[in-house]
Amino acid sequence: MCEHYPSNLTDQQWQVIRPLLPKPAQHGRPPINRRTILDAVLYVVRTGCQ
Repeated sequence: MCEHYPSNLTDQQWQVIRPLLPKPAQHGRPPINRRTILDAVLYVVRTGCQ
């Protein structure tokens, strides 16, 4: 499990954002955890690239 950071999405925020993301492709690479990727992006946005 990933470490929790203050920039991570709450369950309520994730429920709002989830329907806005495109559906995973049926072919090609295996699906990724989109919430984890979004949490990582929000972490970089919040803390910057030190």
